[in-house]
Amino acid sequence: MPAEQLREEEDAIRSYKGGGKPVCPKCGLPIADVGSALMSREDGQPLHFDCALAVLSEREKLAENERLTYIGQGRFGVLEFANIHDLRHFKIKKIIEWEDKDSRPAWRDELAGLYSRVK
Repeated sequence: MPAEQLREEEDAIRSYKGGGKPVCPKCGLPIADVGSALMSREDGQPLHFDCALAVLSEREKLAENERLTYIGQGRFGVLEFANIHDLRHFKIKKIIEWEDKDSRPAWRDELAGLYSRVK
């Protein structure tokens, strides 16, 4: 590996580790794994995945055979199971758009840029 590339990767790692970790607007704790964070609906800042799930859990009234689950691309779903002990067979009863798929927050672009510089 060329010395210049190695230096760039080390600088990117230092920048990421040395930069202050963002603080979750819901719980007030630092977000250690920004890669798994979701965008806050209020201000677009990073939000713990678990905090987003907690917000939705407070809002959604689930039946005994339903579960709230992340289904990808910034969306959650209310899944209905015919048999709650068999998680392979379900129906998506409701889709909840948490993140607008057309928006991309600046903090996510910055994170992607750092990852692309470190191989």
